Amino acid sequence: MKTSIMAAAVVALLTTCTNKTGGKENAADVPLALPSDMTLRKRAEKFRWYSDRWNDNNHHIVVYAYTGDRVDAEEVIRKRDSVMQQNIKGENDSMYVRTVKQGLQQRKILVNGDSVTEIRGSWEMTSDAMGGPFISHVRRDKAHRIIIVAEGFVYAPGHNKEAMLQRIENILRTYKAK
Repeated sequence: MKTSIMAAAVVALLTTCTNKTGGKENAADVPLALPSDMTLRKRAEKFRWYSDRWNDNNHHIVVYAYTGDRVDAEEVIRKRDSVMQQNIKGENDSMYVRTVKQGLQQRKILVNGDSVTEIRGSWEMTSDAMGGPFISHVRRDKAHRIIIVAEGFVYAPGHNKEAMLQRIENILRTYKAK
């Protein structure tokens, strides 16, 4: 699917109300093939957060869009930190998810025929000991000046995160505009 068509569909998805039942959106409203154990945690303008919340082994998927012209790690991470600070809080408003700037990896990949910038790194919760790895898939729609981000992060203290990240990556690779 062309990125511009995908971007228009994602922006429409993220800005309109969807049918919601028991913490789940209709499958037709979600641009990813989410596992049945993932539920909608938060819906805001141009933002969705899903999680499976398995005790201390958590998979999280976030989809958001913003206006922009370039996709590079610095700009994407600046936007990521802003979106996360606004939407994913800890026990109080001074606690929020942010990116660990060291060790970020960026590469271009193809996903379902679309060029995607993949960024891998680590996140942490400010004023807390929480953290873990994340993977972002970033798409650019030049015609509409829209950046679309689908990403996943895990929280699993004391557990091997390789299989958890593989699950996140598999989910991200199902991305298709509805």
